[in-house]
Amino acid sequence: MPEITTYNAVPDEPAVQRAWDALLATMSESPVFYTHQWARAVAGHLLVQPMVLVAKEGGQVVGIGAFAQLSKRSVGWLAHGTADYCDVLAAPGSQPLVLNAFLRELRRQGIDEVVLTNVPEHSPTVPAVHEAAKTAGFRVVGLVVGDCPVVRLGTGEARSALHKELTRKRRLKEKLSALRKLGSVELDCWRDAGALRAALPGFVRAHTERFEASGRQGPYSDPDKQQFLTSALEALAATGEARMFRLRLDETPLAWAIVFVTGKRWLWYMPTFAASHTRFSPGLLLLRMVIEAALADDQAEIVDLGMGDEDYKTRFANGVEHIRGYILTTSAARYAYLSARGGAARGLRRFPRLHGLVRSIVRRKPGS
Repeated sequence: MPEITTYNAVPDEPAVQRAWDALLATMSESPVFYTHQWARAVAGHLLVQPMVLVAKEGGQVVGIGAFAQLSKRSVGWLAHGTADYCDVLAAPGSQPLVLNAFLRELRRQGIDEVVLTNVPEHSPTVPAVHEAAKTAGFRVVGLVVGDCPVVRLGTGEARSALHKELTRKRRLKEKLSALRKLGSVELDCWRDAGALRAALPGFVRAHTERFEASGRQGPYSDPDKQQFLTSALEALAATGEARMFRLRLDETPLAWAIVFVTGKRWLWYMPTFAASHTRFSPGLLLLRMVIEAALADDQAEIVDLGMGDEDYKTRFANGVEHIRGYILTTSAARYAYLSARGGAARGLRRFPRLHGLVRSIVRRKPGS
């Protein structure tokens, strides 16, 4: 059984960070949400209490679990309120052993409930979780989390056909033509940390104005969340994984989106658009242009549209990736209660709705 070390902050030891990067490099899919840069941004700016577990065998790091305390006796993923995907990092073939070791350690520390949302269906965690939980003394309740629509770019003729299909979408062609009659339509893309930092206030302002127009509070109205995003983007710009796209008409911004690029996958994150130009569908036009940019990248194979079943995604998606979620509990009564209520939870989203839903599930008690 691996030896477990618990950190109450994201470790800043260079050796642990190198091991973290090395584990990511062994995974077939390693979204930015799994990185120590993302974990550090969350821990540094959002109101969470990190609980990072590091598993070692023979002095070598074989697994990392970035958790956060949801209450005195419950934990969830550290990134769960900000990420489309969350998972345990483990050396190839070690997922069942590492997951079991983490759950045993959490149990030893008095944790009796573990919330594991947003686990990709293809993750080794999925087939391992029930047995790992059982031998650690937990019962498992499955959550219906949702799906991530994707655009599979294909190769050769299929890739060319997709590009032609995009350019032939009649309604978008009409919208773009109407915009071009008003001025020059341009696509901006920023990649380096300084440019991203300079562009971010406009992105935040666009989010805020869009939500305020409908009487709602935007996801980045909180300065702490703005600082979180700034920190994450600057750190990921250094590794070449963060980009920001903006569609504009002359000098007027129309739509924004962050795109995370990791290997073959482009991930569409937190898009927004100007309510004043809704009739031109600027968000859809921006997404089309981002997909076209991905098609021009020989390494890109997938544009991931992120968690959620918004109608606009179905206009572009040609595939879907399923997401699993689990609540692990040591209580038989709690298990029965969550089986009836927690297992029906649908549509977990990015913060703050996901955070609120998970916390409400965790805090409910049988008979309350």
